[in-house]
Amino acid sequence: MMKSLTGKCISNQIVIAPLFFVKKAAVGSIIMEETAEDACERLISARKRAVSFCHELIEKAKAEKNREAESIFTAQELLLTDEIFEAAILNGIREKHLSPEMAVVAAGEEMKETLCSSEDEVISAKTADVKDVVSYYLEALGVYETMRYPNIEKTVIVMARELTPAETMRLPKDYVAGFVTQIGSAVSHVSILAKSLDIPALYGVEVSDSYDGKLAILDGEQKILIVES
Repeated sequence: MMKSLTGKCISNQIVIAPLFFVKKAAVGSIIMEETAEDACERLISARKRAVSFCHELIEKAKAEKNREAESIFTAQELLLTDEIFEAAILNGIREKHLSPEMAVVAAGEEMKETLCSSEDEVISAKTADVKDVVSYYLEALGVYETMRYPNIEKTVIVMARELTPAETMRLPKDYVAGFVTQIGSAVSHVSILAKSLDIPALYGVEVSDSYDGKLAILDGEQKILIVES
């Protein structure tokens, strides 16, 4: 028997492959007992690692001649090195006595609210960059495990609740036939990257790790995912 899941798609392509469910794992813990000075130093060190990682993604995009990805990561690198954003995070540590992890999240939420209030669609769309930059910080701080996808050794349709551009770029492109996500839009970063890779991306789908490994048909024309049950 087969089960059909509906969503929205940016491509009319049809692909058939097993599903590979991606779940980001929390591996670290928030350090509660540290001085504000130590917390600030840890934050600054994490920012340097995040900037370095983002720069690696820019170089990878250049090597792959993926201009869309290069543009996305260049914008995110600028945000990572933005002094005002860093100052807001450090203020959360020093004045509000937040941990670096919580200060990053708080500063990110504040910036997203500011961007969302703009009537300029281009500016309001930058909230996706803020969300991704926060994830870079949290990964550099050890909250999330770096996703390397070591088990993808055959062609698959990647399924996830949500994928950041960085996570998408880490995927072995030769083995990815399409994307299925619960969160996304026609102008989301993953959709943009899918277009640049010329593969379909179905979003707005109720995903589940129970579909992992099951054969599926991603029908972009009908905007459905058909999964064996």
